[in-house]
Amino acid sequence: MLIGGGLLCFFLFIGIYGVTILPESTKPNPSGGRPASTAATNSPTPTGNAAAAGTANTNESTAVLSKVISGMIDGTNVALADLPVTKADAAEANRIAGEMMKNINSLVDFTVTMCVPSTGRTPGSFSMVIFTKDPLLHIESSKKAWLLTVVAVAGQACGQHPEFRMDQVILADSTYIKQHKGLFAEAARCQFLQTEVKGGRMTMEKLYEEILGALVEKKIEK
Repeated sequence: MLIGGGLLCFFLFIGIYGVTILPESTKPNPSGGRPASTAATNSPTPTGNAAAAGTANTNESTAVLSKVISGMIDGTNVALADLPVTKADAAEANRIAGEMMKNINSLVDFTVTMCVPSTGRTPGSFSMVIFTKDPLLHIESSKKAWLLTVVAVAGQACGQHPEFRMDQVILADSTYIKQHKGLFAEAARCQFLQTEVKGGRMTMEKLYEEILGALVEKKIEK
């Protein structure tokens, strides 16, 4: 069942942009968690060896993401534990991905959404690949409801887990998966939009407009 305006009313009723949808299963561990990330705009521009290392990590991230997307196409699952990250980081990434997936599916009843963590573009960061095997990004009513939900949940996760360095949110449906493409958005942008609506500074219609402007379609190299 594809739901458009009705789901938007449901959003407003439960306050997805104002309160926690589901209780956190565990609180972040200040002693064991990753230090909170600093905004990219406050970081110095890397040069020399640092720049080369950043490029290498971006290339590695692309390769990992390609592996994840390929797994979606052929139906196999890519275990994050098999990717170049520590076991502790993999466990935390999988826990947050599971939390996000549960939240999304508790709100969207017209498709099954999956959330798979992948490595980010900088060392120690992660991206969340959120996808459905239905072609809903090509059906306007379902696209709007799904995007509003995903951005709300991603932004909320960033706020609830400041120690977790979420880099990008990468969205795909069955059509994008087959084409090896995705819609990319900065996780920090998702968090900003979620907090703007939560604070009453942005309407839902304006939010959707901002989401469409924030998404960038990219080819994911095989």
